[in-house]
Amino acid sequence: MTQNEERYPFDSDQSKTWYNLRVNIPPELPNPYPDILPSGFEPMEVIQLRGRTYRNLATGRIPWWIIITSWLFEGIPSVLFIILVLSGILLAFAGLFIIDFLLFVLSQGFAIFVPAIVICILLKGTMAKMGKSRRHRQGKHI
Repeated sequence: MTQNEERYPFDSDQSKTWYNLRVNIPPELPNPYPDILPSGFEPMEVIQLRGRTYRNLATGRIPWWIIITSWLFEGIPSVLFIILVLSGILLAFAGLFIIDFLLFVLSQGFAIFVPAIVICILLKGTMAKMGKSRRHRQGKHI
């Protein structure tokens, strides 16, 4: 047995040497989801999941049925809550002193803040989705 046969006993081509062998290793594909999805069992993970959901909703990268469902279950109740609080502010304006009115408006202003943010996120996501659909119809895939 020759020296090449000892190195490559299953190789029929004896002209190969050890430095001519090549091993093809495919490149590592980048992760399409670089964020690690948190489990949601801890309070900070719940906050992170909600932020991720609202970020995806605001960029328009979600299906239409999610946008419509979000409007039904988050947008409409938020609008109704804001209308209810604003009508309470207007009713309070009728019979209170000015300092009582200002304190009432200040306290109710914080109650309007969260539903207003939800409505802004929904509006931004709806406009982004409508803009993306318009670009696709015109053939401008950006």
